Amino acid sequence: MEKISKESYLVMPWKNGQGTTTQLIIHPPNSSLDDFEWRISCANVSSSGPFSTFQKHDRILYLLEGADHIDLTHEGEEVRHRILRQEIGGGYRFKGSIPTYSDIPSPILDLNVMYLKDRFEVSSNLFQSSTEVPLVPGTNIIYCIEGKISVQQPQIGFASLTKGQLIKLELKSQPTESLRCDFEEASSVVLISIRTLST
Repeated sequence: MEKISKESYLVMPWKNGQGTTTQLIIHPPNSSLDDFEWRISCANVSSSGPFSTFQKHDRILYLLEGADHIDLTHEGEEVRHRILRQEIGGGYRFKGSIPTYSDIPSPILDLNVMYLKDRFEVSSNLFQSSTEVPLVPGTNIIYCIEGKISVQQPQIGFASLTKGQLIKLELKSQPTESLRCDFEEASSVVLISIRTLST
């Protein structure tokens, strides 16, 4: 179990140069926007505009803070996809290769998960109450959006998290027990599980 705090995060420009993002974790370590396999980041966005495109990656998006919603429009579609702030569940998924425009009524903070669609299977879940969550063989990331939580599992150990911290769990096999997440105060947490696809 590896705990990562905000001091380790990297602030860097967007790929399209129109803003900045805070990179929480990237794989492989020290890879760049040109050769990463998966990446989790947060971005402060102050106005409407286009998303950066990533030809080989799929994306999962959560709205964490600020406006109570944002709307996304993908090239070739007339439908506007509305994302609600801290909406419980699996986040909004879309292809990074499709030009996408965001309509933002006021400044926001979002969470982006990007991964090579042909190499990884990624699941995610935002939850807001104490629970037990299943882990998968591969990489499991637990990110504390707000509040304070503790997590424990007999085979892995114990850790506490506050807003902006995450833990990374690398598992070679399916654990016999789920991970217990206990909320010490009103909190929001997202679990991101990344499994390498068989070749």
